Amino acid sequence: MQPYETFRIGHVERDAVVDKLAAAYAEGRIDAREFDQRSTIALNARTQADLLPLLSDLPGASPAPPRPALMAPAAPLPTSTSAERAWAMLAHFSAWFLWFIGPLLFLITVGRSSRFVRQQAAEALNFQLTTLFMILLIAIVTGLIGLILLPLLWLVWGVLILVGGIASLTGSPFRYPLTLRLIK
Repeated sequence: MQPYETFRIGHVERDAVVDKLAAAYAEGRIDAREFDQRSTIALNARTQADLLPLLSDLPGASPAPPRPALMAPAAPLPTSTSAERAWAMLAHFSAWFLWFIGPLLFLITVGRSSRFVRQQAAEALNFQLTTLFMILLIAIVTGLIGLILLPLLWLVWGVLILVGGIASLTGSPFRYPLTLRLIK
């Protein structure tokens, strides 16, 4: 695990150091020029280590220890094999030819043995079902205006399938925007 000095800090930690510097200035421990210099450094600090020297020569004014959330290491992302990524890409791309049937087939076949493929096939299936609902809604509600909107919807549909497939191939979980997630 990394020492806490290397973790990034936020506004709370920066402001706490500036407050301690302001108290030291009010007590006459540092002058106005030194307060301005140290405050500027504190406000531009990125890690706890950047703050440590600013208060080291002042009595009882050490920077606050990092919050416990910063101490915990990040959970590793689930890894997927190249075969799983390829299957997930095909689950997305199958919608071009088989609409919602393609992702459904990948969900119930390959998705049983791979969590990554299941997640991506379910996402593709949810997107296809949402698209179907949107087409039906446009056709029912708008009539003639819907004929103008359908080509735009078709273009967005095709591009999003391409983006989803490419993201899956790189191993990144992809979530379609504005999608009803009926299948988990």
